[in-house]
Amino acid sequence: MRPTRFCFVLLLVSTVLNPACLAQVNLDEDVAFHGSYLYWDAEGKLNLVLRGRFFEPEKNSLARRLTRDRVIIPTLFGFIGKKPTDFDEASRGLMVERLSPFLFEGESGESLKMRVVGRGGAVTITLPETETGGHFAFRTATAGERPVTDLAANGKDLHVQVVVPDKDPRKIATRLPIPLRQPKLLVISDVDDTVRIAEVIDRRRMVERVFLHRYEAVPGISAIYNQLAERGAQFHFVSGSPWQIAPVIEEFLAKTKFPQATLHCRQLNWDFWNSDPLHTKEFKVATIEELLQQFSTGKVLMIGDDGEHDPEVYSEICKRHPDRIAGVWIRRVRETWDSSRLAGPMDLLGVDHCTAFQDASELKVALKKINLSR
Repeated sequence: MRPTRFCFVLLLVSTVLNPACLAQVNLDEDVAFHGSYLYWDAEGKLNLVLRGRFFEPEKNSLARRLTRDRVIIPTLFGFIGKKPTDFDEASRGLMVERLSPFLFEGESGESLKMRVVGRGGAVTITLPETETGGHFAFRTATAGERPVTDLAANGKDLHVQVVVPDKDPRKIATRLPIPLRQPKLLVISDVDDTVRIAEVIDRRRMVERVFLHRYEAVPGISAIYNQLAERGAQFHFVSGSPWQIAPVIEEFLAKTKFPQATLHCRQLNWDFWNSDPLHTKEFKVATIEELLQQFSTGKVLMIGDDGEHDPEVYSEICKRHPDRIAGVWIRRVRETWDSSRLAGPMDLLGVDHCTAFQDASELKVALKKINLSR
């Protein structure tokens, strides 16, 4: 499922409670959604998952502009070993644009209200209070007093709408596609160096590509993913990238014609390249484990690369759920490939279901070996 590129949203005004009792959200406050989706649980109920962050952009803050221009940007150029004049105006503009979300001030302890609209009607829900940094994570099979299944009413999607004060001109909504009840295949994929050329093993080049370049797809890989979609696959991208660049990744996935998908990112700061890679491994294992619990039927194909810990992450998942895994595909980005990194999955699944590839064309053979009836 590909979420629409989520717009920034305001705190909703409840249509159930007395409006006079509700705190109004200021015009300088917004909400960014990331990693929101729908899924059918084992009892046949449609569940709504909403994740994101409530924050103040503070676009006009002189202090934040000075921090960006005099601290962060010089630090970034110093890290990559280049000067601003080495890049054209468009590239420098990309850096400013992509850094902006890292400067947002999160709003914690706030209860967001959102209106969920489907073919079967509309209700207003209240989320738990936002956590430190303004982050929120909410899952429910019942919206208000209505089952989410009833709201969907065999429609194609649900809309999460912003209910703003009457004087607020902004009209904002996001669309969540309703998935198949029993997908034949769940594809869990990495992003960096799996579908997007990121050069993660070279930290300087990675940072330069994140902030100063248009994102570039691995040649031929989107065609493979679309062939999987034609076979009934649903897609979740589980990335170690910070949530602040999620909109950029989603735009890249849309422009390069990847199938509809949900993107899961980490909560990180602007100097994310200094974070412990083991934390990314833990995040991916936990996120994939949660997805397998939610999407409790059907086979799972995991696609990643050998730049960091994808082979080890997928090996752990294979060990926990050997009967669920249809295959493991690893893109080779290092100079030499260490096949022992997939020893566990090869023992559990068989060599035919574990593929290390350099060129997307090599996956045509692997694609034929995906047996959804195993």
